[in-house]
Amino acid sequence: MLQPAPATARRAAFSRTYPACPEQIRAVRSDLRALLDGCPATDDVILCTSELAANAALHSNSGRPGGQLTIRATLRAGDYVRIEVQDQGAPWHWAARDTHRDHGLDILHALAADWGIDGDYRARTFWARFGWLPGTAPAPPIPAATSQTPGQETPAATDSPSPAAIIARARAAQRGQWTAILDGQRLRYLRVLHGLSQERLACQAGLSLATIARLERQPRPRCRTYTMIAIAIAISEHPAAITRDLIPATRHQPQQRT
Repeated sequence: MLQPAPATARRAAFSRTYPACPEQIRAVRSDLRALLDGCPATDDVILCTSELAANAALHSNSGRPGGQLTIRATLRAGDYVRIEVQDQGAPWHWAARDTHRDHGLDILHALAADWGIDGDYRARTFWARFGWLPGTAPAPPIPAATSQTPGQETPAATDSPSPAAIIARARAAQRGQWTAILDGQRLRYLRVLHGLSQERLACQAGLSLATIARLERQPRPRCRTYTMIAIAIAISEHPAAITRDLIPATRHQPQQRT
């Protein structure tokens, strides 16, 4: 439920579940504006949250009749604002999301200091962290917690920051400019969750069985960004779900030929 934040409050929190329909986006904006009164980054936070809420209503199971989405926000005056938009999950449909026009994740990438995607097709949480002043990075950073659906066991979250913002930047780069560092345990977990054998995943991703086996066997395997994206599409998840980091490919940091 909404917890009002007086101007002198050092910390305030907000959590509310809304029907996932377009007309509720106005209520989301109104509630957040009340919480963020006095924050210089209010407009950026509200824009990103409303874009993510609209995406949840359009592209996730939250948009089905009776569907819901949950908005959470934490404010620390003079330091940062963190927001979360949790939907009711759905396979990640690349054709619907990765178009040439700006959409919620492009706006999030442009305005947030850090952002990420937790969970999977059963329930997915988009989170973002904003500096108190627009365009500044909050300090100290707070690692994102991995979302967990009630009654379901998920791998433990790491202390690594989300690679989602780097993935968004690398998406437009030419192949071969980045090396992806995957989470082998997370990849195996999601493959099993989606009911795929290693052979089936390799076939759907257009990769060899040996490549899939290697990526799952190692805790932090390296591969090309092309491989990362092919696997993400095959399991209908965002690349951030299986990726721990992206690093520039240099002569001193050769890429794996997979």
